[in-house]
Amino acid sequence: MTRDPHIHVQRGAAHAGFALRGLVASTFGLVADAPVEVTTGCGAACPTR
Repeated sequence: MTRDPHIHVQRGAAHAGFALRGLVASTFGLVADAPVEVTTGCGAACPTR
């Protein structure tokens, strides 16, 4: 595996992911698992764990 000099940030993470998790948790009392892999703004797929 080669080292990647760029910092990758998930596209729309703060807006869609957290808002949706909060809505589902407050409505049904359930929280979905966080995604295992996210797509970054440049299109790279990165693991979250």
